[in-house]
Amino acid sequence: QTSANFNSGKFKKIKQQPDSFFQRKAAPVDNNEHFMFNREFLDQSIEKLISSRGRGYMFLKTQRKSMKEEEEGVRENVTRDWNHISETVQDLAIPELADVIGGQMFAGNNLRKTTTCCLTLRLADNLKLLSHAEIHHCIRDVAGWPADSSNSEVLCSLFKKIDEECCVRCPDWDVVENINLALIWTRGPFRTSRSEDKAYGSTVVHLAAEHILDFSVEDTVRFLLLCCYLPTPASEISLSEEEKSHVEEKLVNNFHKLSESEIA
Repeated sequence: QTSANFNSGKFKKIKQQPDSFFQRKAAPVDNNEHFMFNREFLDQSIEKLISSRGRGYMFLKTQRKSMKEEEEGVRENVTRDWNHISETVQDLAIPELADVIGGQMFAGNNLRKTTTCCLTLRLADNLKLLSHAEIHHCIRDVAGWPADSSNSEVLCSLFKKIDEECCVRCPDWDVVENINLALIWTRGPFRTSRSEDKAYGSTVVHLAAEHILDFSVEDTVRFLLLCCYLPTPASEISLSEEEKSHVEEKLVNNFHKLSESEIA
């Protein structure tokens, strides 16, 4: 009796998957650090700060907002492309899956204009055409993208282009604004264990350390929070005894104003 005779021709019953199976999840990133530098712990602390400290941390709350579009053909349609990709990622799927769902992979000619993947790569090439304010918009917009965005190769290319553009431009931005933007960017969906893939936050840590004597207590806490997210570049900072004493004195004198999450 051959093995073929054991095949009944019936479909095998597939076990129904739980709802969590279909959730958009990020690829896991190894994290064996101290709990104070654990991203899950820090993310939970941020959520507590947003809810308990009111407007002081509302800039970290994700808000969906479209970029102001220009007329067709202006600046290579970069603003239109951004809104299209952002809406696709948030409402449908990552570009690779969106192309399969929409049948774009079989569109034939003019693929660069028709597939979401190619449009994403074109957008990455044209990011340099955006203004400073528009780059800031990109950072805030990406923060609200689903967690599975880091599973997309073309989105990772876009993320890296944004990161590179921020590194080039950030010396011209206000230092406190840099800290706020770096916090938003570091908490975004593009999670990686490779620090070189997300250099903007590291650059801001080093830039901000040079102005630490000028910080308010709120700015100091936000800077320390950024350092918790990025312990490696933070460990490379060398503060003078005067700067260390200044930060310590400022925190001690304002200790009663800090929340439990900020103290932690």
